[in-house]
Amino acid sequence: MICGGAGFLGSHVARRFVAAGDRVTVVDGIVPGTGGSLDHLADIRDAIDLRLAPVEAVDDLRGLVGSADVVVDAMAWTRHLAAVQDPLQDMRLNLASHLKLVEALRGQGPRLVIYLGSRSQYGRLAARVVTEDEPLTPQDPQGVHKVAAESHFRNYAALDGYHVVSLRLPNCFGECQPVAGEDIGLIGGFIRTLCQGGIVKVYGEGRRRAILYARDAAEIVARVASRTVRGFTPLNVAGCDVDIRSVAVRLQALVGAGEVVDAVMPPEIAAIDAGSATIDESRLRALIGDPPQSDLEGALRRTLEYFRVCLA
Repeated sequence: MICGGAGFLGSHVARRFVAAGDRVTVVDGIVPGTGGSLDHLADIRDAIDLRLAPVEAVDDLRGLVGSADVVVDAMAWTRHLAAVQDPLQDMRLNLASHLKLVEALRGQGPRLVIYLGSRSQYGRLAARVVTEDEPLTPQDPQGVHKVAAESHFRNYAALDGYHVVSLRLPNCFGECQPVAGEDIGLIGGFIRTLCQGGIVKVYGEGRRRAILYARDAAEIVARVASRTVRGFTPLNVAGCDVDIRSVAVRLQALVGAGEVVDAVMPPEIAAIDAGSATIDESRLRALIGDPPQSDLEGALRRTLEYFRVCLA
């Protein structure tokens, strides 16, 4: 069962489980602004049980949860800057809906829940190696509500005897990601700006970011789902560490348009900048082995082609 399975990452997870021959139920209300779309499921629509409703409006939610061996919570609103302006909307989409799922899990007995968390839960971190034991001190509404949702999963897992893995993901990119609106992600924002012949502004010299291709994220979810996990387990996902300016220049070359320039970071972005810490994923590796890592050039090219089709 995949809540948010018509969204960016959720649709990749659904496709991965369908390809493995699993029976998949997708719950998604296609809530405006979340990136959910039936187009993301077009190639697997006949292979899934689709419940086209927000999780709060699914009458038999407890029954669906009770019939699932694995429940993936891929529901999210990933607009960091918009969340600063509208924290109540972020609370509704990044906390309240997840509590509805927590409620449905209560008393259902042992099963595995995989929650798609975020690197933003840590807040701003200095340049050091960060394990899952690092205190969670988020600096924006999304991080706050992600921490709160994860905390509810942890607490109720202990009370009700189910098992939870929280995957703390870095910046994700790939097919099915949002292409419209503001704050669509680092790689997506660069690609859209360049495709439109615009100027990509890179803030700060030597800044780095961890990025993760969506297909790799889905593969990590599938591998975790096949392992035995007990209780609550947070797992860092390191992704691919890149120099921000270098990846912007690489994308400019692939697009063949636009420009990359250095600029001063705006105050509103500086206020929620995550810093440049290195994320330790040794616990993830101990569970699933070496995480998948697609060829970056190929992943960027596929994402670019997706944007070109959507923007045409």
